[in-house]
Amino acid sequence: MSNEKTFKNKIMPRLRKIPKSYWFVKEAVALVGIPDIVGCIQGRFVTLELKRNIFETKKDTGRIVRQRREGHRIISAGGYFAIACPENFEEIYKDLLLIAKDTN
Repeated sequence: MSNEKTFKNKIMPRLRKIPKSYWFVKEAVALVGIPDIVGCIQGRFVTLELKRNIFETKKDTGRIVRQRREGHRIISAGGYFAIACPENFEEIYKDLLLIAKDTN
């Protein structure tokens, strides 16, 4: 099992290769609810909340509740939000590539 930092270090180089994108990592632990990775792909606001495994993505207690609430607010504003873990990252990455290809 990996931790979030290892997962983040693994995916950041891939995210940075997405065309027309910009990314940064939230380092301040005090910003509860704000996703771990914030980016922009072709003008669209994109955020990822990182979890160690698929089981953490499905929790309904603790800080994940606030993180989901913030995620819904991002989606409502037209942004993209996903809770990413090693088990679901490839699917999320495909979504991000589609955003990069969108020519609207």
